[in-house]
Amino acid sequence: MEASEVALIVDTIDLAKLVSTTADMAQSFLHQWLDVVKRVNRLSLMLETLRGFIATSTKKSLYLRPVDVILGEVQRSLKHALAIASNCNLKNVFCWLFTFTTEPPDFQTLFRNLNDSSGNMKWLLEVYDPKNNGTFGGIIVFLPPILINNPFLLLVWHCIATVQMGRHLNDRIDAVNSLASLAEDNDMYKRYIVEERGVPVLLKLLEESNFFDVQIAAINALCIIANVEEIMQIIAIAIVGLLYNAPIEGKIEAANLVAKLAEENPGMEFDSTKGNVIWPLVTLLSSETSKLELKISCAEALWMLARGNVSNCRAIAETKAMLCLANLVQQKQGRLLKYYCLMTIMEIAAAAEFDIGFRCATFKTNSPSAKAVVDQLLRVIKESRNPGFQIPAIKSVGSLARIFLARESTRVIGALVSLLDNRHLTVASESAIALEKFTCEENFLHEEHLKSMNELNALMRLKRGGNEMMIQLPRFARPSYFVEPWLVNSQPLSLVIYYYVLHTLMAIVAFYFLWLCLCSHRQLKRRELRILLASSKGRCGVLML
Repeated sequence: MEASEVALIVDTIDLAKLVSTTADMAQSFLHQWLDVVKRVNRLSLMLETLRGFIATSTKKSLYLRPVDVILGEVQRSLKHALAIASNCNLKNVFCWLFTFTTEPPDFQTLFRNLNDSSGNMKWLLEVYDPKNNGTFGGIIVFLPPILINNPFLLLVWHCIATVQMGRHLNDRIDAVNSLASLAEDNDMYKRYIVEERGVPVLLKLLEESNFFDVQIAAINALCIIANVEEIMQIIAIAIVGLLYNAPIEGKIEAANLVAKLAEENPGMEFDSTKGNVIWPLVTLLSSETSKLELKISCAEALWMLARGNVSNCRAIAETKAMLCLANLVQQKQGRLLKYYCLMTIMEIAAAAEFDIGFRCATFKTNSPSAKAVVDQLLRVIKESRNPGFQIPAIKSVGSLARIFLARESTRVIGALVSLLDNRHLTVASESAIALEKFTCEENFLHEEHLKSMNELNALMRLKRGGNEMMIQLPRFARPSYFVEPWLVNSQPLSLVIYYYVLHTLMAIVAFYFLWLCLCSHRQLKRRELRILLASSKGRCGVLML
């Protein structure tokens, strides 16, 4: 990188010498060209000084994007001067005479451009002067003219330069966090960071740093600034290293980053060979020595990875995660951990519901892990009084309705039927939805399941649960007066609930209008009474007189 910038400086110096030589040959406007030569020679001296600063820098790498930008402007100014100088020799004077060209050169614009170039070079010398440590850390009391109309770019340059060249670790971390904050607040800053080569600087920091807090900060910034697949794979590889090698705090931060990445990139697969974050997450989740906070973060990350992503669900199921999740659900401590484990199981079960190959491979009837998961789901359904635990367990059992044999029908369906009259409407409705999946015609054992439901008096449970739970279960024999005639066909649960909620609202509105009428009637009576009393008092007054 430094070699290319040094070559660019040399080219600019050669261009300045050519401008100076050409200006000395000019045959007109001699006084103006004398001022031009002075300005160009001053630029040449500054360029020589900058080349010395960069060539003799003791730093391993320099952030030289400002050099590229400013030298590009300097070269444009010098080329403009060269073009005018070339037109001011004797040959071109005759061309002006014969072509009737009488417009003089625009020296004011040329002087202004050269002065701006000198101001930009003066700023570069301040920045890269070894006395100022060359880190943008010195006090720069002026903006370069190139940034007068865009001062925000200086902030981006400062942060990127500090990330690459900062002397203190805390300064570099703060600069990375500043870049992430800027990109998160405004897309303009995100574009500037990408255009000013901030992404390669962050990637280099991520790959070379051995400090986990630096890596965490770099990963977080890259996730915000450059959310593309190639960079995500590099980030995943770095996260795997953190999950294996970082201390507990670093592992927690890494797991939280996985959850954030998976939530923001729901279609991304994290099961590649080098960037497989699932294995270390499951390993940490099943470890006996880790903190509860670490397990909570790992469980949440697995949930986000599994949510709506069949590929990640397969990768999770291929590990020992299912048995581990079942064991964690069984534990009494860690309510948040238990919730995340249940949500992960729910997502995996939902993926298995519509993928017969995945369902048969993961939830075999003779699989110890599948048996442990089902046992814990049924235990939560029967024993828990927390709807936050019951609902994902009920949904999971419903998604797995096709794996249960006829001999298990009574045990599984009995747990769901027991919740049909639950006071929590969502628990009761989700139980009804799950039972529908047992009795639908797509379920090969729907007749056996239907028989079990009849034996368990599911209809009586529905009746006790209230009319809002009178939904149509396929092939569920029951008296027709339980539901309205137009709901005899299988209707979605939401439509049925909407129907009864609408009737309830209509009754409330009718009662309200009736109450208003009664109030109005009472006010009218009171008004008539006041009028009668007033008239009575008037008559009494007349009699007294």
